[in-house]
Amino acid sequence: WRDFCDAVFVRLSDDEIQRHRAPFLSFLFSRLPGYQEKKNMYEVVERVNRLQAKEFIRSVRVVPYGVLGSQLTDGSKTMLIIADPPDESTLIVDAVPITALEDDTRLPGGSKALREWISRRVLNTSDNAEMDFAIGTPSTASIGDCVAKRYGSISIVHCIIPDFRYGNWTKSSAISTLANCYANILKEFASPACECERLRLPILSSGRLAGSRIIEELPNITIEAMIRAFTLLKTLEQESLLMRIKNTVETIDGPSPVRLPRTDKRVDLCVFVEREWSMYDSSRDVLADRIY
Repeated sequence: WRDFCDAVFVRLSDDEIQRHRAPFLSFLFSRLPGYQEKKNMYEVVERVNRLQAKEFIRSVRVVPYGVLGSQLTDGSKTMLIIADPPDESTLIVDAVPITALEDDTRLPGGSKALREWISRRVLNTSDNAEMDFAIGTPSTASIGDCVAKRYGSISIVHCIIPDFRYGNWTKSSAISTLANCYANILKEFASPACECERLRLPILSSGRLAGSRIIEELPNITIEAMIRAFTLLKTLEQESLLMRIKNTVETIDGPSPVRLPRTDKRVDLCVFVEREWSMYDSSRDVLADRIY
């Protein structure tokens, strides 16, 4: 029945129609045998899922610098290096707008700077033409697709993101689309194949890509999308991610045993523009408190 209902509603994007989806499913499921028992079990699972999502979003550090460790200051509009650049233990994200797949000149400044940095690190040159950054074409790629690559000792996840300047975007559709992007990035980080200890995650579709209708609400949209992204992961992926990023305790044996906090892995949400940092940090705290 769920597959049938999803098939009915999957093509309906109008917000007014979507608001009727949950009541319709509730009415339909209430007529199925064993509904109440399954409903109670479903509510328990949903409750656990929400609590885990709350634990995840609280563990995310909102840091006042971009993925390369630099910050755009408010007053002087200059670039400051306030954190170490990524090392071999850090997984970094290259956010590529779907509109820039065929034309590198349409890449945002952050993506261009990241690729130049990789070229200097790997080839001792800033000539991006010598590096293979290809991740797909508009005909073969979709928003949310992720491609994990290694350039020398540098681990990168290229993620195709939306360009909100084009199309009729609402807050709801923006959250849904970005959640898919963040979920696929988190899957790469939670994968057993990933040996990196940290994830530096930029604000996806920020700056000019946010467009006039999304830009003002982007902090809340971003945090809501990250919370939803966690719920989109499979149970084993959620458990793997939480096990890697939550604080654990390490005991050092000896005459006087010492217990030290230790973080195996960490997710850093990187805010490049100084004046925007407090907005994202506040949104993370406020929206996390609303999860019950």
